Amino acid sequence: MSRITKIHNGNTLEACFHTDRSDEDRFGKKVGFRVTPPGKGHNLSENAVCYRSEDDAVDHLRGNRDWGIRMGPPGSTSGEIHVADILIDGVAR
Repeated sequence: MSRITKIHNGNTLEACFHTDRSDEDRFGKKVGFRVTPPGKGHNLSENAVCYRSEDDAVDHLRGNRDWGIRMGPPGSTSGEIHVADILIDGVAR
């Protein structure tokens, strides 16, 4: 099982698994690891893709290096979009 993390301002952030969102992704899903496309105005919920497994989100991020993922403190279910300096299993993407 892969793990997505980032060190931000001295704190470790983890990919958030959204469990309670009112905004649907482009496929109508509301829960999961939410990856978002690049560009101001393009990283809206309706353009995002949710994945049930972190491994699937990792595959997407590796194949789309300019996409980001919502990250927050460990155990959080909501967070901000991060693109740069993402670590996958401790290694830079």
